Amino acid sequence: MITLILYNSQGYISYALADDTRIVHTTSLYSPKNSTEIYMPHIEHACSTRGISPCAIGRILCTVGPTSFTATRLILSTALGIALPRSLPIASLTTLHSLALNAPIETDSLWIVLQAQKHAFYTQCFHARYNQNSLEIHSANEITLNTYENLCTMLSSSPHTYLIADEYVHELYSKNPLPSCTLLPLHYAIPSPFALYGYSQKAHYSTDVPEACYIRTTDAEQNIMDIAQKLGYSPQEIHDIYSKNIAET
Repeated sequence: MITLILYNSQGYISYALADDTRIVHTTSLYSPKNSTEIYMPHIEHACSTRGISPCAIGRILCTVGPTSFTATRLILSTALGIALPRSLPIASLTTLHSLALNAPIETDSLWIVLQAQKHAFYTQCFHARYNQNSLEIHSANEITLNTYENLCTMLSSSPHTYLIADEYVHELYSKNPLPSCTLLPLHYAIPSPFALYGYSQKAHYSTDVPEACYIRTTDAEQNIMDIAQKLGYSPQEIHDIYSKNIAET
């Protein structure tokens, strides 16, 4: 049986194909503007070149955010488009959990920090503990939105912490290091297909539809005025259109 693994982070959309013993193919695409058009054909081409029939895919593991809204929707729609017609089981995990799987050491304080907006970050703490020579990852709290300043305050009273963070956080850290923290190299902020494969072997699969993990609201309402004005609409026209749509609903 083939497991299809769909995931993204750091501007990449990625996938892997694995059988019961190993990964047979993996590819990462740097989120091109036409990613919605090429993601599924890319997977189909990989199956063809590896001699894998699409019918051999027996289950799917996918990340569900929080990350780019577009990437989250793309991964979930791809997973559901493949799974629903054949009632294939799906397992899911958050993007932050997928990065926590990269933990290189046993610790009770592994923080994942990813930029959500200009001054806001998705944050979550994980425990990484050995069980029969294998590191098992468990979340210690829920995903929350924090500023960098809040994060500094939270970690100032914590024991030694390991930090997996994206490029923007690395830039902030170089100017204002977090207390009692070891910032792991940037490549830890990219999901490992091998770590995800290990997770896929123990994950719980279900035919229930997985829910996207959206922690913050979309920027669309904040940006709608600027977008509309760039399209040539006046503020009054935007107000009239919006009011009409509200009245009709």
